[in-house]
Amino acid sequence: MFKKTPYLAIIFSLFISCQKQHDINVPTGDGQKNITLINNTPPTAVTSPTVFFIESFYHIGDDDAILYQANKLLTDKPELTQVGTLKASDALFKFLTATMGWAYNTSTNEITTTSVYNYIHKLSTTGLKLSINNFFGTPGDYNANIKLSPDNTKFYIVSGIAGGSIVSGDVSGKFAVQTIFDENNKTKIGSMDIDFVESKIYFTDIISNSIYAINLDGTNKVKVASIPLGETVDRYKLSFRPVLRVDKSQNKIFLSTHSNAFQTKQKFKLFSVSTTGTGWKKLLETLDSGGQSTFSFDIVPGNNKIFYSLYQAVNPYPTISIVGSVNMDGTANSLIYTGKRVDNIVVAMPKGLK
Repeated sequence: MFKKTPYLAIIFSLFISCQKQHDINVPTGDGQKNITLINNTPPTAVTSPTVFFIESFYHIGDDDAILYQANKLLTDKPELTQVGTLKASDALFKFLTATMGWAYNTSTNEITTTSVYNYIHKLSTTGLKLSINNFFGTPGDYNANIKLSPDNTKFYIVSGIAGGSIVSGDVSGKFAVQTIFDENNKTKIGSMDIDFVESKIYFTDIISNSIYAINLDGTNKVKVASIPLGETVDRYKLSFRPVLRVDKSQNKIFLSTHSNAFQTKQKFKLFSVSTTGTGWKKLLETLDSGGQSTFSFDIVPGNNKIFYSLYQAVNPYPTISIVGSVNMDGTANSLIYTGKRVDNIVVAMPKGLK
């Protein structure tokens, strides 16, 4: 069954669900009675939205780790599968600690990510095999956000020494990447997502602290919204990994932020805003306990669900993480799992639902 921890009360007291400006609801219960844990069971086929996350046990990620798959997430009887153990290795260390965002390849059943020095890291969710491809880009990527095309043949990443460009390339790594957006360091991209239906790239600019949209070919840059005062998508706190997701079915953007350096209380926050730049709403917030604490999330487009992972390095150890879900309006915040260290989370979307 799920692991118990005496520090669960700490994480609950840190985590806040904001449904109105001054109303806060702290999640109750331990999140362990509402989901079935299945040990060492082969993962099921991705026929409905599925969440993958990795739990590691040592603070720098150089120990063994476990891959989990959460299934039946849109039902009243979700299941959590312990897929298997990942043995410690240099590749695993890079996969866990040197990455910014994950994407899921539904053709190969691989979690795909990039890190600095322009490598694509791929982890098979069926065979637990790690592999790395060099995609022939420019060294020194700032944050390595990654998106895959719906047919899983192309990737799009944030690149450049200061994260000032967006490049695209072939997932196989056989061809050189192509720069599709670059403003000669006038832009510093913090996070990115792509609406493939309307062929639009949305990204945050650290310099102007704003959200912009461009065409898929990099043309027609338009400002969408200014990020709320006091918030930033800058990685001045190195463990902060900003995430941006777009749900065109609801015409909404979802964005994780961090308190800027001038704020007394440092917090992670999750916001929503319309794709026209109106209606900012704070969905979740939590105190940043310091150290290597981090927050990540992914969405199920068209299904009103956000899945998140929160890692808190408490003073800075012992450490604790929670994996949970919340509706896209900030309601129905519920816990799925509590454990040691979970840095990233990815929703595996079937091809028919992309």
